[in-house]
Amino acid sequence: MLKIYGPARSRASRSLWMAEEIGLPYEHIDFAGMETDERNEVLTGVNPMAKVPAIEDGDLKLFESMAINLYLAEQYGTELWPDNEPDRARTVQWSVFAMTEIEPPLVQLFLEKVIHTDENRDKDNEAKALNDLVRPMKVLDAHLEGQDHLLGDKFSTADLNLASIFTLGQVARYDMMEYPNVADWANRCLDRPAYKRVR
Repeated sequence: MLKIYGPARSRASRSLWMAEEIGLPYEHIDFAGMETDERNEVLTGVNPMAKVPAIEDGDLKLFESMAINLYLAEQYGTELWPDNEPDRARTVQWSVFAMTEIEPPLVQLFLEKVIHTDENRDKDNEAKALNDLVRPMKVLDAHLEGQDHLLGDKFSTADLNLASIFTLGQVARYDMMEYPNVADWANRCLDRPAYKRVR
């Protein structure tokens, strides 16, 4: 049986969400109640970086959330994995876009608005994060004009991988009023029953 390592309130949620969408049986190792040394010992057996998420699927050990999700979708998720090369390439494109263009500034915004106390908040970092989001959000909003999902009218791995990033935006109260297509799309994705079962 597939094993997924990492708490649900971490990047592991992406892989848990994928498994739920596919209907794939899995064992969730969330490290609840484990001391740090014990956790690291268990985790380094799967991921030498000792970071989550990581999975074991038979003899395969894999880490990095996007790599895990692309593997699970291709291996098991026939409805979520495109049946043509162009859309498979676009799935990888939007997954990389999520990690390189959207997640870094959203993480910074999350740190400044949620994690840091008022006296430790850096308004310049917050402003930079918001500024860094403008161009990719405009690109994403334009792409979603007239379509419900990234690859057209059907929810896919591309949507799951990118929408999973926007959970940070929700917690950080990131205002997407200027990007109505993105806001509607993210709400549709994050309202899915499989996502709610994980969170």
